[in-house]
Amino acid sequence: MPEASDAETRDARANAAVEQALRHAAGDAGVLSFDRFMEIALYEPGVGYYERRPGPLGADGDFYTAAHTSPLFGRTIARRLSAEWQALGSPTTFAIAELGSGDGRLAQTLIEEAGRLGDFGTAVRYVLVERSRSLAERALERLRPLTSHLRWVPRLSELGPFSGAVVANEFFDALPCRRFESDGTDWREIGVRWSSVGWTFAPLAAGRTLGGPPLPRPGPAGTVIEWPTTAFGVVRAIADHLTRGVALVFDYGASEDEIGQRYPRGTLVAVRNHRAIPNILDQPGAQDLSAWVNFTRLNEYAEAAGLSVVSDDRQSEALGAWGGAEVLGEIVRDADAVEAVRARLAAKNLLFGFSNFRAVVWRAGPARARSSSGPAPG
Repeated sequence: MPEASDAETRDARANAAVEQALRHAAGDAGVLSFDRFMEIALYEPGVGYYERRPGPLGADGDFYTAAHTSPLFGRTIARRLSAEWQALGSPTTFAIAELGSGDGRLAQTLIEEAGRLGDFGTAVRYVLVERSRSLAERALERLRPLTSHLRWVPRLSELGPFSGAVVANEFFDALPCRRFESDGTDWREIGVRWSSVGWTFAPLAAGRTLGGPPLPRPGPAGTVIEWPTTAFGVVRAIADHLTRGVALVFDYGASEDEIGQRYPRGTLVAVRNHRAIPNILDQPGAQDLSAWVNFTRLNEYAEAAGLSVVSDDRQSEALGAWGGAEVLGEIVRDADAVEAVRARLAAKNLLFGFSNFRAVVWRAGPARARSSSGPAPG
């Protein structure tokens, strides 16, 4: 039998540590709420899924984001943020706080493009808001040669009040959520239980405080929903700390009605090596866990928290409205023949391969009339 590699040994130890943390949190009863299970599996310091090297992102990882697909994504976002900077009066400093900055790929493209946009690049102060120290260290290694105006904080609240922008790309889908199942007349919370066959879904005792908005009306018996309690807290933090500017949210999701119609048993998925894992609770800590973003509730809560919803569009439509075609033209123009073909194929993948993704813009301050996405702020 071949000896295990160093990486396999590290992963085995991390898996064991995550399992131990879960069992400890479950206590003698062996029962745990799902948001706590997800929190430990993904974010347990040093050993959780997002804490591991070389990391989950990219072709060699478990999944890739739009930022890894084509530079068109980050460069177009930079143009949108430059328009916002101008709308704010071209201040000498403009903070960009990226939530869940991961390995720094999006930040790299944004910073490089900002540098091509004159004084905007000089004004940018980039902040990596990343709770995973491992991912933050990778991002800092990538970005330090590009700018001296760079910070890392594990939580948005550490920034205090600021003016500029918040960017969140595939961030909200990976936040710990609670799960509820309808019996036809009411919701009951679903957690996990440890037994001789491993972790399985199981009902929780009633009485836990919901927090945030109330649950929707119960669906037919057997309907399952994921409820984004952690996401509501993040939205509140954005509203509390972003004093002027916008928040750009990119993620896969839909309206509450559409999610209910398409996924009556919930949207939770586990991914490893770019493939969905049938047993969502298998090997916690070794695979990604995520759920579709309920943009109906997230937008409602954003407005309740003091933000205004400027636009809610398909990601491809937003990128087009923000000048994506012009950006692609520049990318192709500056490439040789082979690279130009690759750039077009990558752009096609970005625009058509992320069909379930939406781009939502929230503005700090009092509510305004809702508009479609555009190169100028709404």
